[in-house]
Amino acid sequence: MNFEGYKLEYADIRNPQQWHRIAPPSDVPVFNDVFTTWVPPADGVYYVQLTVWDKAGNKAINRKRVSWGLTSSITNLYTSAEIFSPVAEGVKNGVDLYYTVLEPVHLEFNIYDQNGNLVRTYRQDHSDITPNSPTDYNIYWDGRNGAGTVVTDGKYTIKIFDFEFFVEVDKTPLQPDCRLEYFKRLTTI
Repeated sequence: MNFEGYKLEYADIRNPQQWHRIAPPSDVPVFNDVFTTWVPPADGVYYVQLTVWDKAGNKAINRKRVSWGLTSSITNLYTSAEIFSPVAEGVKNGVDLYYTVLEPVHLEFNIYDQNGNLVRTYRQDHSDITPNSPTDYNIYWDGRNGAGTVVTDGKYTIKIFDFEFFVEVDKTPLQPDCRLEYFKRLTTI
């Protein structure tokens, strides 16, 4: 497989030429799993588009039409990474969950391990938001539990309301190994 990347976007059916990202483009393949969770900005009908491309420059697009009949206090939720290492020395050593607040709201972000145990909670109060003035925010999880200890490797779920976002912690250091062997050139006389 020569997979190189994908992106997820949406467009309001009333303006199908204006695409908005659901999450940043990614080079992490997704097999029989969830790409992300998407919360539309309002009730309505939307197109959701998946674009994938490979290393040879081939591109494919799959578009679906979806209806959304709910309103939410927040929208445009996405994570900055699918996998990170809390001990990566400044490179992907945490994950941001970005979101847009549409109206005054108090939020509680809960992070659970793969066994469903609560690991950490972030509370954000946005009660001073002016309605109809969307504002962007984020929380940053550094891979630590509520006691400040780095969590074990594994898959974690960030939950806000009934929306779930999945990330993986991988703090196992790389073990590069390079061996050089001497080869004799054989010649016949």
